[in-house]
Amino acid sequence: MSIKYPVISPSVLSADFYNLKADFEVLKASGITFLHHDIMDNHFVPNLTYGYPVIKSLMKENDFNHDLHFMVENPDRVIPMYFELNPRSITFHIEACMHPQRLLSEIRKNGIKAGIALNPATSVDTLKYLLDDLDEILIMSVNPGFSGQKFISSVKKKIVECVEMVNNRDIYVALDGGVDNTNIKEFNEMGIDYFVCGSAAFRDRKISENILKLNQALGIN
Repeated sequence: MSIKYPVISPSVLSADFYNLKADFEVLKASGITFLHHDIMDNHFVPNLTYGYPVIKSLMKENDFNHDLHFMVENPDRVIPMYFELNPRSITFHIEACMHPQRLLSEIRKNGIKAGIALNPATSVDTLKYLLDDLDEILIMSVNPGFSGQKFISSVKKKIVECVEMVNNRDIYVALDGGVDNTNIKEFNEMGIDYFVCGSAAFRDRKISENILKLNQALGIN
């Protein structure tokens, strides 16, 4: 699939797991081509979600670009089993990885885009020597673990710093947490290319309406 930015990537964790197929059909009809998967281990973050068997099943929905976001301890031990599934991208937290450059390299060797996520209190300076190995930087604007949290306002400064650091490199900057139709335009104007939307996409089960509002805020027809 060709990628047209800005991108809205609904977080599957906020969907109705009893009616996932129906939710996916609504997302397709709304023009969504990306899905964001939050993989949590109840150690790195205080929540436990789904893993390999579920991801493998969900990736049969091949009308989507599947992006895997690992919020786990020791991601270098967990991530390699997912290579064979060939997701579009794999992102892990720099706070959880002892040798991030090695893992980024392994991800890319398998033909998968490689990203690093930063918790709200983590400086963008931690990425200074990894830029040549990165395809994506995922800025967490809430503390990871649960959807529906409010945007942490101090993260705005980090967005500016991150966009300036990336400059003209072929790295897209993503934002995850507290994004909705009231602020998404502002973040896009600040340089965010990719938006993870959980409750903003699935709130009150009005998926089509929610996606339309996000698109309208971004000026997407």
